[in-house]
Amino acid sequence: MLKDLAPGGTFLLNSPLGPDRVWDRLPEGVQRRLIEQRAKFFVIDGNKVARDAGMGGRINTVMQTCFFAIAGVLPAQNAIEAIKNSIRKTYAKKGDEIVGMNLRAVEETLAHLYEVEVPDAVAGVVDAGRRDQRSRLQPNGELKRAPQFVCNVLGEIMAGRGDRVPVSALPNDGTYPTGTTQFEKRNLASEAPVWDPAVCIQCGKCVMVCPHAVIRSKVYEATVLHAAPSSFKSAEARLPDWKGLRYTLQVSVEDCTGCGICVDVCPARNKSEARLKAINMQPQLPLRESERENWNFFLSIPEMDRRKVPTDYVRKMQIQQPLFEFSGACAGCGETPYIKLLTQLFGDRLIIANATGCSSIYGGNLPTTPYTRDQNGRGPAWSNSLFEDNAEFGLGFRVSIDKQQEFAGELLQRLSPQIGRRLTTEILNARQRDEADIFDQRERVIDKRSAVGDRRYSATSARAGRHACAQERLDCRR
Repeated sequence: MLKDLAPGGTFLLNSPLGPDRVWDRLPEGVQRRLIEQRAKFFVIDGNKVARDAGMGGRINTVMQTCFFAIAGVLPAQNAIEAIKNSIRKTYAKKGDEIVGMNLRAVEETLAHLYEVEVPDAVAGVVDAGRRDQRSRLQPNGELKRAPQFVCNVLGEIMAGRGDRVPVSALPNDGTYPTGTTQFEKRNLASEAPVWDPAVCIQCGKCVMVCPHAVIRSKVYEATVLHAAPSSFKSAEARLPDWKGLRYTLQVSVEDCTGCGICVDVCPARNKSEARLKAINMQPQLPLRESERENWNFFLSIPEMDRRKVPTDYVRKMQIQQPLFEFSGACAGCGETPYIKLLTQLFGDRLIIANATGCSSIYGGNLPTTPYTRDQNGRGPAWSNSLFEDNAEFGLGFRVSIDKQQEFAGELLQRLSPQIGRRLTTEILNARQRDEADIFDQRERVIDKRSAVGDRRYSATSARAGRHACAQERLDCRR
């Protein structure tokens, strides 16, 4: 973050830690860099200033005011007056209330902007509490457990060092792995949702509306909890179909953007304290360590068999794993919950012809990809046409799939003497209308592969065996 800091430069930090606490919480490398460059160091709790001014999480006015107050580009008083005039002009159509909020934010910014004295030496860690606080501010540790390509290539791009990655490290064919947003852990939110099992009615609405798939639910056997962390929460499943099972609503606080939509949509109220619901926003930093452990444990809990999960009932189908997660979409995005829902319903066989727009930015950008895979390695196939013709682009997918399926059927007929007439007929005539049908078809394809694999056969037969899999892989009529 400070690699481009010039000697005598200025560093502005937005932090909930005040001027008397922030220095001791900085990573040692950051402290050392500030000392070496003899930099000026300013701190402000921009989120608090914005909230107190009635602007919620919008800190752009706050940080812009900070910049002109300390940068010296213009005389400070002239710059502040110019900002106020710009606010009046920009937000006049939105009404006096919005203009007033922004003007208050400017005044409060100046009152809460502090310069921090940079000492001559790096501060030592004097107690366990400070060591724990400082450890929470270290760079992303999740990358250390990532695959080598993610760590050495995508991780470098994430850190802003993409220009240092040699061309030889990049994929020759331009193919990048999916499911890599899980390694970002951006920690954007100052507040994150916390589940209250005693109040929750297990409706699944918060899971459904979460734009970034950071809130998830699972139903599982009670024996799973034997290995659970001490802070891991669960409750008895309320639905009759799940009698005797446990239910957990888990949040990945490090991936949360703090939009609060989950709280807005929650219908369950705490009867003893009406302002509280079954899910409530709390400061994120104290939750980070324990919830990271809880999240990792939650991911280890087996997914429920998709054949047993109805898709016409929100509170039931929301236990299905989303295959679109942690995208770079804006906090509170209204598009991504629909994409996430689509992947929950059909993600293991979904093919997307994307239309250019926001969905191409948060869905197909680098360095990371939000589309991911299930435990069987299946997930959505996504592509974007540069010519803004996604309808025709998708039609091409459909025509290609139909032709491949037709060809697979022809080749399967040739293999019929080897795999048996009955299996051939079952594969060709399978309904594939629901999860159970699709599961059965996949099992038939496995049986077909086993039958062909036990015999010597010609190159033509081998090719036929490969193409017969198209019946299972490429039937996407739903």
